[in-house]
This record gives sequence, structure tokens and C-alpha cells, in this order.
Amino acid sequence: MSKSENILLGKANFFLSPEMIYSAFLSVEYAESIEAKPRPISRRSVFIHKSAVITAITSSVCFLESTINEFYYLVSDKERKAVELDEDARNKLSSIWSVDRFRNNARTLEKYQTVLQLLNIPIISEGDKVFQNAKIVIDLRNAFIHYNPETRIIKLFEEKDSLINLEKSLKGKFKLNPFMEKYPVIHTKYPKKRADYPIFPEQCFSKDCAKWAANSVFNFSNEFFRRLKFRPYYESFVGILPGTVGGNEEKEKEKEKELRL
Repeated sequence: MSKSENILLGKANFFLSPEMIYSAFLSVEYAESIEAKPRPISRRSVFIHKSAVITAITSSVCFLESTINEFYYLVSDKERKAVELDEDARNKLSSIWSVDRFRNNARTLEKYQTVLQLLNIPIISEGDKVFQNAKIVIDLRNAFIHYNPETRIIKLFEEKDSLINLEKSLKGKFKLNPFMEKYPVIHTKYPKKRADYPIFPEQCFSKDCAKWAANSVFNFSNEFFRRLKFRPYYESFVGILPGTVGGNEEKEKEKEKELRL
């Protein structure tokens, strides 16, 4: 047998949704640990804290998109048939997934809703809190990923109308950045007063924002699978998730032992 001859040993599928949701909640833990430190904290800790929050937000949206893409992929895999669906349902979903424009350009939440529509299952209402939160997390992630610097007017007594649309959506969703000091006001008749920074981006750097983002996408995905009456394939990882969802050290060790076996 020639050394250059290829031998097919099998096929492998690589899914990233478990790693993404783990990354999100692990980052929440990092942010929590830094906020628990005695004040004042170092400048380095402030940057680590911000990095943890950004990672939690971006990983949350990565989880949301990888989860639905992996679902379509599994449905379309005619060899494995890992998702229990009748042939008609499988064909409908496989057909839409085979359309490049849909697969590559459809918005993330649209992909979820399309599954429900094609299977004649009630979609998740856009007015539903679980949908709204997931959408806002995506908007927040996009604002960070495609960040455009701008000059903002910082007012001493902020008016509601001064908030940008994203900030209006975020207001009241979580506690704000505990390390963000007030902005010093100069050249006014209130020389000793200080004003709040805008909510985005500075005030979004908080453990509560990171936790809200991770929980929001996790809740949306779980609601999707609940309507399908499917157990999400990432369910086996839930027990080892850090922090919010309920992973603890004993569960983590047990799960790691099971996975090794």
C-alpha cells in the first residue's frame, strides 16, 4: 500500500455550541470574581473585567448561531438521522438549508423561527420577553463587533431622549458597570457635579450584563427546543457549566469522569 494512499477511517462532526455557552458562563464567573475584589482595583483588573464581559456577550451570540446551524446540519444529515423527524419534515428543513442565501445570509433568530414555521409549530412571538432579550443581546454584540466611535454629548441631567435606541433597549436589564466613575463636569455653573457616562459602551461592562446576555440566549434556545419537544444535544453539558446555570465543582468532576469513560 502506497504511503500517499488515503484510507477513510470514518467521518467526524465538530460542533461548537457547547464550547460557546461554556465560554459565556465562564466569562461571567471572571467578571463576578473581579467585581468581588476589594476597591480600588488595578487598571489591569479593569481591562480583564471588560474583556470578560465582551467575551460573555460575543460567546453568547456565537452559541445562539452555532446551535441553530448545527440543528439544520443534523437534520440534513441523511446518513446519521440524529434528529428524530418524519421524512416530510426533514425534507422541508433540508431544502431550505440547501439554499446558500438562506444558510449564509438569514438572520440568526429568523433561522429559529423558520424551523417552527415549516413544522407548523407556533413561533416565538417577537413581543415575548425571551425573544426580545435574545434580539437585544445580538444588537449589543453587533454594536461591539462593528463598533463605530462617535462623539456623544454627556449631560449633567440626562434626558430620556438623549439615549440611543440600543441604550433604550438595554436600560433596566441589568446593573451597570460598578467601576465607572462619574464624568467630571467642567465649564458649567455646577463645577462640583459629575455626570453619568452613556450606557453604551462604558456602562455595559458589568457582571450583570454578562450574566443577562448568557442567560438570555440560553433561555431562547431552550424555549426553541421545548416547542420542538426535543432535548437539546448540548443538554449533557449543562451540569458542568460554570456559574449561573448551575454547574458546581462536584457535578463538574462527575461529568468529566463520565465523558472520559
